[in-house]
Amino acid sequence: MAASVLDRIVRERVKNKGAKETAKNRITTGETIWKNIKDSKQVSAGILSCNGVFALDNPNFFMALKDCQDKQKAEKYERVCKKRKIIVSHAKKVKAARAIRT
Repeated sequence: MAASVLDRIVRERVKNKGAKETAKNRITTGETIWKNIKDSKQVSAGILSCNGVFALDNPNFFMALKDCQDKQKAEKYERVCKKRKIIVSHAKKVKAARAIRT
């Protein structure tokens, strides 16, 4: 009976030690959380839970989300600038064609 009690105590210590190591590893994997969220196209609950983010006040989540939003804004701005440049060039061509007619 004493042996079974000792076995239970040892198993419990191993579980606790493993849990502590896992928690420590989660803290050190903040960079991977940031990278995975930043690289994803959409931020969903599944992506957050896979990366260990269960609270929205996680600083790694905020950094990644802000970087992702900044990247999307920059891409959108580039598209708008490119489209505007095309429209201006077409407008110049139309003006030149009208000037030739008259």
